[in-house]
Amino acid sequence: MMMWFTLLLGICIAPAQTPSSSYVSDTVHAEEYDRLSRVVNRTVRRLQRRRIMGSVVLIAHKDRIVYLDSRGWLHKKERKPMAIDSLFRMYSLSKPVTSVAVLQLVEKGLIELDAPIGQYIEELSALEVYAPLGNVKPTRQPTVADCLMHTAGFTYGIFGVGPVDALYNVDHPLNAADSDAFVRRMAELPLVFEPGTRWQYSISIDVLGVLVERVTGLSLGEYFQAEIFGPLGMVDTGFVVDEEQLSRLGPMYTRFGVELETVSESPFRTERFQSGGGGLVSTVSDYQRFAEMIVQNGTLNGRQILTPQSVALMQQNQLPDGVLSVTGDGFGYGFQVQLEPNNQSPIGEYTWDGIGSTHFWASPQEDLYVIALSQYMPFIPVLKYSLRPRIYKAIQGIETEG
Repeated sequence: MMMWFTLLLGICIAPAQTPSSSYVSDTVHAEEYDRLSRVVNRTVRRLQRRRIMGSVVLIAHKDRIVYLDSRGWLHKKERKPMAIDSLFRMYSLSKPVTSVAVLQLVEKGLIELDAPIGQYIEELSALEVYAPLGNVKPTRQPTVADCLMHTAGFTYGIFGVGPVDALYNVDHPLNAADSDAFVRRMAELPLVFEPGTRWQYSISIDVLGVLVERVTGLSLGEYFQAEIFGPLGMVDTGFVVDEEQLSRLGPMYTRFGVELETVSESPFRTERFQSGGGGLVSTVSDYQRFAEMIVQNGTLNGRQILTPQSVALMQQNQLPDGVLSVTGDGFGYGFQVQLEPNNQSPIGEYTWDGIGSTHFWASPQEDLYVIALSQYMPFIPVLKYSLRPRIYKAIQGIETEG
């Protein structure tokens, strides 16, 4: 089970920078956002006295980075402080990247959103739905769009307690050595429900990662590098941490500062199944370039990664009528979407997280996005839930004064 977890999922004053101008490597505290900086610094300090060993937070508002800072420890035992260029196990923040790859293939006419996944992954062309007295054929097979929205009928195993979850955990697909072995295991497992009728967080994005490989003939990492990382200038993102990068990776922590996964034993140091749902390592600066591309309707520095129409499918709710995510929110092709305002988020905010307590959220209404990264398992949203309402309040105060 532990292997399943590990595979998943000085301040200087500087002028505000335009996010798309260069690789961000320096601390940023925009002068006119001084109140915001104080709020974030105070909040992060308080959290570090509890569970979060260290973190990096980036805030972009109205087309520029207004806050970027690292706090706490990358490696507490070695007294190594967190840095802007520290590497993070992104886990499920890998999912939006895979979703972009899939939408690129749709734009190129290589796949169709409404096509069954079995059309591209033959082993998955005859999936059945679980029934206590014997599995049954579904009304229809899960589609590419179902997988993007987590309405395909797959599950994750570890997050549920049902009979299908139990079957996953006997020999979990994510423990497979490669994508072919992953698909063989998936073909043996029943769906939890009829495709399109419910939302359930699942390994469907890992299925789509294999689809990308089958359609393009490239490994997922090769495709990402050629079509996303290279064009966006994401120089530190991939599935493996090489020796030159190793000093920038810290342990994965759990309660009381215990190292759940040491650097020396990290599976991210070796080649393995390239999980489109949870396998990437990245930095705040790299992920900012990806996020900025999404916010800028698919383009960064003149390079178009996706069309605005495809980006809108990611940012806006695509769930069928009557279907909501587990939190009662909507879901696009890659992000959870806020349908009603609450004390955390405005309408239209889109967001996702990684199981290692990595977070991203963006608000078109406030012209704002935030990347907040830490390394703590099991997943704890305290960094996101503490920062999010305070950041919105600070930003609104700045706009009122302006």
